Amino acid sequence: MSISLAACEKERKLAFAAYRKLKNNAVTSRKQFIEELARQQSARGNESVSNAIQRINRNEEMRESYRRIKNVTKPFYGATERVLILNDKKPGEEKVTTKKIEIEKALCIENKKKFTAAYSSPFLQEPLLTQLKQTATTTTANAILKGTFKPNKLLSKSTKAYIKILKTPKSILSLGKNDSQCSLQTSIAYWKGKREKTNSSMSVQY
Repeated sequence: MSISLAACEKERKLAFAAYRKLKNNAVTSRKQFIEELARQQSARGNESVSNAIQRINRNEEMRESYRRIKNVTKPFYGATERVLILNDKKPGEEKVTTKKIEIEKALCIENKKKFTAAYSSPFLQEPLLTQLKQTATTTTANAILKGTFKPNKLLSKSTKAYIKILKTPKSILSLGKNDSQCSLQTSIAYWKGKREKTNSSMSVQY
């Protein structure tokens, strides 16, 4: 927030380049890291830990194999035919199941985690829920943006630290509020740049 837009774009470009470089070697690098960690633990006499790390390595290899099989055998947008779940008979290990009941149960658990992940957020719990409400347009929300809000003692240390960094930077304040008005030309230019697949159905441009 303290550097120019051009500098931000340059830093982002460098970060993407580093990410793409690391991504190409991610699988190999992680395997080498786990094997090296296992050797270190074994050298210290922690054979049980070493065996556990080796088991993690085997599980990851199995999971990667299942992903490749799934991509080859499962049609795009087709029904889920198999899922990777925890093995009840062998704690700590996973297995592939094709049973309808087990698949449905696993999907329900994952969907619940996915769509309720934000429910445990401190901002959706008291006392912040009442202070901020769903729209975060209260005086408390404005105080957080101004940096004058005094957190409740019941809030965790990490929540207080997060609220502290929500203060609007001076570089943003100096630019003033965003213009909420959108011209016809700007709207047309924006939607012409959108890909067709982002729409829910076929559209016609007038």
